[in-house]
Amino acid sequence: MMKSFRKMKACQAATVLELHESFLIKDFVVPLLLQDKLSVVEDFLEDSSFHQNSIVMFLDDLLEEKNIPEEMERISEELKVEDAKLHRFNQKYINKLIGRYLKDFKLSPELCPNYVALQKRKALHFVIWKKYIDKTLEGESWSEMMLEVVKDCPKLQYEMVESLTGHLDDDEAYRWCNYFQLDKEKLPARLKYMIETANLPNDGEEENWDDEEEIESWKNSPAVDMSNFPEVPIKMPKWKKP
Repeated sequence: MMKSFRKMKACQAATVLELHESFLIKDFVVPLLLQDKLSVVEDFLEDSSFHQNSIVMFLDDLLEEKNIPEEMERISEELKVEDAKLHRFNQKYINKLIGRYLKDFKLSPELCPNYVALQKRKALHFVIWKKYIDKTLEGESWSEMMLEVVKDCPKLQYEMVESLTGHLDDDEAYRWCNYFQLDKEKLPARLKYMIETANLPNDGEEENWDDEEEIESWKNSPAVDMSNFPEVPIKMPKWKKP
């Protein structure tokens, strides 16, 4: 307990004396974070962009771990942290901390690719739910939202296609395969067979999609962290053989 108290006092002293450059996050920022001393940690971080970046990258690396509790226990033992609140450190809590620090310290999301991927995956599930379960998302607004979620992430593009085939919407799955020119060998078996046998829908007229109200609803939704939507309507390609 005395060591924990000393680390907290050392962190507070370093903050007051502006000695940030003399310490790494593992000296007392990480130990105090594990002890749930967030106010002390954040006072220290406030005046050091280097440590802000470092702690966000540290937390983001944890999101990549298959067994977060086990990794937190290892770190706690390595740093000799007493009274660590390890039960708090699950994916949800770490995700919340990263989002908080990105916002409070105005940091770039590029620091935390695992966090960004997790947010986009949540957005993907939300958009799929809106279309196939809630049945309140159709047409151009569906295309714009889905494109915004997966356009920069090939891995999510394949996950999207798998989800669409899981909802038995092979036609829509093929449209996106065609749009992103996805590798046929990585597609779900049923969709791959559909392409190989050229069992494709006939060309038809483009749909006239118009659902501006739904787009605004999505932009303002608290369920996902997505805010940028293209100003020009997205036109999905007509069906064609690959």
